[in-house]
Amino acid sequence: MPLLFDTKVLFNRMNHNYDTNIPITSNDPINPEVVVLVRLEVNELDIKDISISPLEFSLNSIYPNPFNSTATIQFTIASSGNVTLQMFDMTGGLVKNLINGNNLTTGEYNIIVEAADLPAGSYSVRLQQNHNIQTQTINLVK
Repeated sequence: MPLLFDTKVLFNRMNHNYDTNIPITSNDPINPEVVVLVRLEVNELDIKDISISPLEFSLNSIYPNPFNSTATIQFTIASSGNVTLQMFDMTGGLVKNLINGNNLTTGEYNIIVEAADLPAGSYSVRLQQNHNIQTQTINLVK
C-alpha cells in the first residue's frame, strides 16, 4: 500500500538558521504522522555593489506632439560625454541650439523647448553624442 503525504511548511528564522518542522501525514495505520525537523544554516551572504545605468543612448519622447509654443524633450545618455541637441526646420536649417556640446553625465534628461518665436510647421529634433545620432519630428501649431 503506497504512502500518501500531506506536508505544511512554516519557517522560523533564528540568527543565521532557518528551522521548520514538517508534519507528514500518511495512510500508515501504525505511524499516521511523522514530524521531520529541517534546518537551513546560512554562513555568509555577499551582495556586491550594483551600479544601474541607462541601457542605451535614446531620444525617448517629445510631448505634446503636436505642440503650441512649449514642448518637453526626454532623452537618455548611456555614458558621460559631450551632447548636442538641435532643432531644424524641414529645409535643414538650424533654428535652435538647445544643448551645444555640453558635457553631460549618464542619466535621463528633460529639456523644455520654447518655440513661440517660430512659425507653425514641422521640425526635426536631433540628439547627438559621439557617433550616436537620433532624430524625431515634431509639429508646431499656432
